Amino acid sequence: MDFERALKYLEQFVSYEKLATFKYDEEGFNLQRVRNFLEIFNVDYSNIKFVHVAGSKGKGSISNMTAQYLWKIGKKTGLYTSPHILSIRERFQIDEEQISEDLFAIYVAELKAFIDVNGDFGLTYFELLTVLALKYFVDSSVDFAVMEVGMGGRLDATNIISPVVTVLSTVELEHVGVLGDTLEKIVDEKLGIMKEGVPLVVGEQSKEALDILESKLFGRDFVYFVDMDYVKNTDLRYKTGAVVYQVLELLLGGVDDGVFEDLVENFKLIGRFDVRNVDGKLIVFDMAHTPASIEMLINSLKNNFKKKKFVVLLSVLKDKQVQKIMDLLSKIASEIVFTVAHEERGIGETEFKQIPTSFSGEINFKADCEQAFMELFEGLKKDQVLVVTGSHFLVAKIFSLIKLG
Repeated sequence: MDFERALKYLEQFVSYEKLATFKYDEEGFNLQRVRNFLEIFNVDYSNIKFVHVAGSKGKGSISNMTAQYLWKIGKKTGLYTSPHILSIRERFQIDEEQISEDLFAIYVAELKAFIDVNGDFGLTYFELLTVLALKYFVDSSVDFAVMEVGMGGRLDATNIISPVVTVLSTVELEHVGVLGDTLEKIVDEKLGIMKEGVPLVVGEQSKEALDILESKLFGRDFVYFVDMDYVKNTDLRYKTGAVVYQVLELLLGGVDDGVFEDLVENFKLIGRFDVRNVDGKLIVFDMAHTPASIEMLINSLKNNFKKKKFVVLLSVLKDKQVQKIMDLLSKIASEIVFTVAHEERGIGETEFKQIPTSFSGEINFKADCEQAFMELFEGLKKDQVLVVTGSHFLVAKIFSLIKLG
């Protein structure tokens, strides 16, 4: 089995990343099936020290920064994240290196051989990827593994681990058709990763989310709320750093400030305020998909491009707060082109026309996201920055289109 065949084999399994709606309950997301599969597959992950990260926004940055610090101080560390932008290999990393195509294919071939004999236990695409990640980390004898929740927390496949530290990044209304239609319900799902007595680090929250969390977590001495008032620099790297610093102190008992400050200062992630110069034109890619992450994107744009105008290519999934996102972007954009990057989950033209907007600039809908990008890119002026945002599907497609890596 080669890499391409491995990808095609995995794609036959149900992927909730690709579905617009689905039933979210203990029957469909049965964690015991994942545990049973791993036990018979002979994957004993009990000796790994896990950091488990949930949240609506920022969990990818927290996961990556935590792993990067551990790598830098010589700790053998696995990192499991989702979604990927360019290659599935991004989801499986050890010591700053993505799994190779050849090794990934070997692991999938082994998985297929097992399933051919024992059945697939009804596992989904993401659950099988989680199995592969745990096997990869066990076989590689990692000391630590940072695991990012795919969706929610309580019923997420990653919630089978026994972490030494858990983390809750910013929680917002998201996946409302799946996780719940109120912020409190979504908080409950995210808090499903919490284990009694295991340190839980809580990152920056809105006032509403903070009130809910403080009420639910009152009296639990293993909960650590990170005080963002002490973070003087509002750049996302430093807010992420404040959370990660607390995580590392709990995990290791101390932090090398020199190593940590250098890490934060130079921290970058593909698709997160990712500034590219393409043929002399400036493009900012950002997977912001919640109002708070859009606000953070806007602040970064204002701080980094003080004399520029912003042209926005936007795609939003159906379970996101599209009107709030549009209202926020309207404050800085001279032009917005709304597009579709996922046929099943993306907001299409009919829904787009129903979105109330007070935007006074030029706003259009173009279904073909690649064509929409090329038209905007070709017409981009020297005083303009093209901002590609709203969905990781959009960022991934445009990255592939112009062959960025």
